[in-house]
Amino acid sequence: MNHSLIQSLWHKAKLIQVSRSFIALLLLSAFTCQTLLASELPELNSMGLEQLMDLEVATASRKSQPLSHTAAAAFIISRARILKSGATSLPEALRLAPGIDAAQITPNEWSVTIRGSSGQFSNKLLVLIDGRSVYTPTFGGVYWEQQDIPLDNIDHIEVIRGPGATLWGANAVNGVINIITRHTAETTGTQIQAKAGNQQQSLTLRHGVTLGDKGFWRLNASTRQADGWDNRSGHKLDNGFEQQQVGFRADISTTDQDELSLQGRALQLHDHQAFEVPDLLTPPTFLRVVNSRSNTENLFLSARWEHTASIDSTFVLQSYLQQYQQQTYTTTEHITTLDLDFQHHFAKRHHDVVWGLGYRQSKERFNDEGILANLHRTNHRIYNGFIQDEIELSPDHFWLIIGSKLEHNDDTNLEPQPSLRALWRQDAHHTLWGSITRAVRTPTRSDTDIDGQKKITQPDNTALPVIINIQGNPHFRSETLTAWELGYRFKATSDWSLDTTLFYHDYDHIRYSHPTELNANGDHFQQNFEIDNALLGTGYGLELASYWAISPTVQMQLSYTAQTLDFRFKPGQQGIDEPNENPFLRASPKHILSLNTLWSLQPTLDWDFWLRAVSDEPADRAEGYVTLDTKIGWQPRPGIRLALIGKNLLQPHHFEYDEEGYAINTEIPRSLMVTLTLDY
Repeated sequence: MNHSLIQSLWHKAKLIQVSRSFIALLLLSAFTCQTLLASELPELNSMGLEQLMDLEVATASRKSQPLSHTAAAAFIISRARILKSGATSLPEALRLAPGIDAAQITPNEWSVTIRGSSGQFSNKLLVLIDGRSVYTPTFGGVYWEQQDIPLDNIDHIEVIRGPGATLWGANAVNGVINIITRHTAETTGTQIQAKAGNQQQSLTLRHGVTLGDKGFWRLNASTRQADGWDNRSGHKLDNGFEQQQVGFRADISTTDQDELSLQGRALQLHDHQAFEVPDLLTPPTFLRVVNSRSNTENLFLSARWEHTASIDSTFVLQSYLQQYQQQTYTTTEHITTLDLDFQHHFAKRHHDVVWGLGYRQSKERFNDEGILANLHRTNHRIYNGFIQDEIELSPDHFWLIIGSKLEHNDDTNLEPQPSLRALWRQDAHHTLWGSITRAVRTPTRSDTDIDGQKKITQPDNTALPVIINIQGNPHFRSETLTAWELGYRFKATSDWSLDTTLFYHDYDHIRYSHPTELNANGDHFQQNFEIDNALLGTGYGLELASYWAISPTVQMQLSYTAQTLDFRFKPGQQGIDEPNENPFLRASPKHILSLNTLWSLQPTLDWDFWLRAVSDEPADRAEGYVTLDTKIGWQPRPGIRLALIGKNLLQPHHFEYDEEGYAINTEIPRSLMVTLTLDY
C-alpha cells in the first residue's frame, strides 16, 4: 500500500483531535445554528411491532428474508433501538440482543461471546462488518477496540446465536454477528457529533454527497479518548487510550441491474496498558507491574458488486484487503489479509438455492520476545465452497433447508459443516423451527505456535519457584460442535411478541493444556504444559426475547438468557485440575437479564431506561452485578439532538471480567455523558 497515503490519512485524523473545552464551545454554538435539517427523532419513535417482525435478515442464509421466516436463532438490533438505548460503543449496543455476554475489561477492551466460552479473544464467534470478517488469525476472536464504527452509521445489527450461519465458514460456532452499515443515500449532508463525559470524550464528523444521478458517497472522521480506570484495590491505572480514524463509502448504480459499493478506513490507536508480568525477582507474588503502550494501525479497502440478472437470480462478488500492524510490550505483529467471496442466489419452482466459493490468504509476520517468540512468518490459506437449498414442501407453511460448507485450511485440511433445518408457519402469528448443525473452530497460531511463560508459582512442597510454560501443538485439531436447536416465535397481537430458543451443544476436541515434563533449571523449576484436544463438553440453555408496546408512547423490550456449560476429559485423558474448575472454560454467567424501557414523553423528548442483571461467573471469576443506564434525548429544534446519558447508576463501580492475560483487572466506573448531534 502507498505509505504516504496512509501517513496523510493519519495526519488528517489527528487534525480533528478535540479538547474538552472545544466540545463545550460546540454545545453552546448549537443553539445559534439556523440551517439545519429535520431531526430523525419522530422516525425513531414510530417503529412498531409489525415493522420489527418484517425486518429482513441476510446473515443466517446469505439471502435477505423476513426475520419471521428465518430458521435460526436470529435477532435484529435496529438502528432506532441502538440510538435510543444510550449505548456509546459497538459492544454496548450488542447487549441489546438476547444471548450475548458483553463484558468490559478496560476502557477500550471487551469480551463478547454467545453461548459461553467468553474471553477477550472469544474464538467461537464470527464477527462481520458488511460481510467482511474481522476475525484475527493469531489468537482467534476480535480486537473490539479496533471496531469503532460511528453508531449513527449503522443500519442494523444481525445476531445469529448458535451455528445458524455456518455458510459463512469456520469459527461461526456459537454465533455470528453481522454489522450492516447504512447506504450512502441515507447519509447525505453534514453531521457533527460531540460527546463529553467524565470518563470519555469524542468527536465525529460525517459528510455525504450525491455522485450525479448514479450514486452517493460519504466521508467520516473521528477522534476518541478516555482516561484510565481504577484497579480492584482502588488505585488509578494508566490504561486509557487515544484513537483517530477516517473512512469512506461510495454506492454507485452502474446500470439498472448492477450496484457497486466501495469502502475503506484507516485507524490509528494508542492504547495505554498496565500489566502484571511474571518475574522471578519479585517474590512472593512473582509479578512485576509494567506500564506500556501499544500502537496499532489498521487499514482496509473493500469492494462489493451485486448483479441482479432477474427477479429470481442475483450474483454477488465481494473482496477486501486489510493491513494490520500492532506494537505491544513484547510483540510487533504484521498481518495482511486478502479475501475473495462469490455467491449466486436463485429460485426455481419450490427451490430457493444459494451457493458460492471463497478464498482467503493471510500473511503474518512477528517480531516477538514473548509467547509467540517461535513464530516469525506464516502464510495461511483457506479455500471454501458452500450450497444451501430451501425447499418449500407445503406452500406458505413448511420449508426444509439443507446445506453445507466445505472449507480447506492449511492446518486441518478439509472441514465439512453440514446443516439440516426445518421451519413451519401456521399463520402470521406462529412460527416453529428446528435444526441440527455441525460447526468447527479451526486452529489459530496461539494453538499451534505459542511458547511462553503463563505465570510463576511456589507450591508449599517445593523450595524453588515453578515457571508455568505453555507450548503450542502443531498437531492441534479443530474443535467441533454438533448443535440441536428448537425455536418458537409468537406474535400474539400487534403490540406483543415472544421469541424463544432452546439449544443443546455437544462439543468435541476442546482445547486443554496438560502438564508434560518438570525440569530443574538452576534457581527454579519449569513445568511445561502442552495444548491439546483433551476435552469433551456440553452446553444447553434457553434464550428469550419479548417486545411489548404498552401504549403509543411506552415500549418495553425484555431479553433473558440461561445457559450451562459442562466439560470433561476424553477417555484416557487427564490433567492436574478438573475441567469444570478451569475458569477459562466456563467463564460465562449462567443468567443474563436485560430490560429496556423506551418512553416518549413528547414527540421531541425521550426518556429511556436500561436495566441489566448478570449472575456470578463460574469458578469465581466475577461476581454478579446489576446496572442501570438511562438516556434523556431532546430535540430542541429541527436538526439538533441533545442527550444526557448516565451509566452504572446503581453503584460507584463494579467488576465485569477477569482478564486471562497479563492486564491488571479494572472496575467499571459510574459515568455521565452529554452528546450533541448537528445535522446540516
